[in-house]
Amino acid sequence: LSFLPRPNFVACFAKKMGLRSKVLINERTYTPFWYKENELRGKIAKRLVSRLYALADAILTNSSGTLGALKTHYGLSNEIILVKNLLDLEDIGLKKHEDVDDVTFSGFTFIHVGSFNSMKGHDMLIDAFSELGADDTQLLFIGKGPLLESMKEKVASMGLAKKVLFLGHQPNPFKYLY
Repeated sequence: LSFLPRPNFVACFAKKMGLRSKVLINERTYTPFWYKENELRGKIAKRLVSRLYALADAILTNSSGTLGALKTHYGLSNEIILVKNLLDLEDIGLKKHEDVDDVTFSGFTFIHVGSFNSMKGHDMLIDAFSELGADDTQLLFIGKGPLLESMKEKVASMGLAKKVLFLGHQPNPFKYLY
């Protein structure tokens, strides 16, 4: 059982080289977005995904979009199983009622929860938010990651620091969403 693209490629290649064990790989990204075909990396990845992933005994994915892309975009016909991320609804039900004391919700608030990496498209969200031009809106970012500082710099350079707030990693993001 492997996770992440490179280990998935290695596991499938091992199958090609004679590994007799079952090979289950887990694809957790929307691959056409992650591997842009107008880039060399994307062209190579499309060939690798199409050829190597086809050798897996089964592919596990956490979204129907990724499942569909693996079939239609990459032409895979092996077994692809959708295993959605689990949510503890009882725990969320308790956590959503906790008080928020670090943010004022005075106008319309957009909230993004996730890691700061390139596939999340934070820069596009910030650009789109800046186009709104509405004084009574704000954008909250909850999370951490390698692009956090560059996104803070982008927001500051656009003069949006009072309207775009970075809350960092929050053990309870649900209190901001309800």
